[in-house]
Amino acid sequence: MDTHTSPTRRALLAGGRIAGHWAAMVAGVIMMLVGLSLGVTMVLLPVGLPLGLAGLLLTLWGVSTQFSKGGATARDPMRDLP
Repeated sequence: MDTHTSPTRRALLAGGRIAGHWAAMVAGVIMMLVGLSLGVTMVLLPVGLPLGLAGLLLTLWGVSTQFSKGGATARDPMRDLP
């Protein structure tokens, strides 16, 4: 079984992971702003509060890094390749 992967494939996989995290951060911030604007009115507060909290969690996931036993380290995208 050959474990060699091309540098282009590695670069595309790493770029995809980075783009996914950026998309999660942008979507999370938008969800927080929409949740805040819905929460201003008391009628839509039950909708705005969970939406804002979901946006917060999505934003935190977007900026998160993997924690190892040795401390906080950024994930190496080349290590996780199939």
